[in-house]
Order: sequence, then structure tokens, then C-alpha cells
Amino acid sequence: MGVSSDYDLANAREDTDGNPGSRGMASLNFNRYATIKSMAEGMLDIALLMSNASQLVTVVTHGSGSAYYTPLIVLISLSLVLQMTIFIFLVFIAKLNVNEVDKQKRLNLLNNVATLMVGAALVVNVFITALGAHKNVKQTATGITTPPPYSGK
Repeated sequence: MGVSSDYDLANAREDTDGNPGSRGMASLNFNRYATIKSMAEGMLDIALLMSNASQLVTVVTHGSGSAYYTPLIVLISLSLVLQMTIFIFLVFIAKLNVNEVDKQKRLNLLNNVATLMVGAALVVNVFITALGAHKNVKQTATGITTPPPYSGK
């Protein structure tokens, strides 16, 4: 082994910023990983947003006859607001470069706040499900769920 192969081994242990010692992480771009992770979380947030919007339509269409009408409206609305806020946080997180040391503290704070809000949205959605926002919805032969017809009461 000559000098050039020792040099190549040393360079193989540097990550994308030139930090030695990452060993095997030379091809991993942490900023790209964080951006993709934030985008995936955003897509899951959109799916939950659509589900909550559907639940809200079901509850409103069913009318105030349910004992849990007001709590469901409040919880679903809270969940929607939380999800929109989480989405905004994820956009800011995705735009920041995790490789820039001066932005890492801010990014960590934003990530922790977003994680706490995701946990809060999870708890709210557990209560929404427990109160039965999905009940009284009949399923048609095509598999499409439709709320019961408006009774006019």
C-alpha cells in the first residue's frame, strides 16, 4: 500500500462536510435525509388532515342530536389547527440546512416543538375516535362511506 491508498482511506471516512471519523457515512447526506423525513411527515399530516375533515363533515351532517356533538366539533377543530401548525413547522424545518452548525440549535428546537405537537394531535385524535366521530356512517356496496341523510331536525 502506498501513500495514495492511505490518503483514499482517510477521505472515505469524511462525511459531506469534511468531518473526519464518520466511518461509512460518506455517502449519507444528513440534510437530504432530514428534508425527505420532513416531507414524509408532511404527507402523513395531510392524510390525517383529510381524515379529520371527513370526520368533521360527518359530525356536522349527522347534526347536533349526538351527545358528543360539541366535544367532537371542538376536538376535530383543535386537531385541524394543530395539524396546520405542524405542517408550517415542518416546512420551516425542511428549509433549514441541518449541516450548518449555527442553525442546528434552532432546528433542534423546531423539531422538538413539532414532535410535541404531533403527540398532542395523536392524543386529540384518540379522543375523537373514542367519542365516535366515525359512527352512524353507512357503507355502500361500492365501499364508499356516506353520512346518513339529513333528517331536517
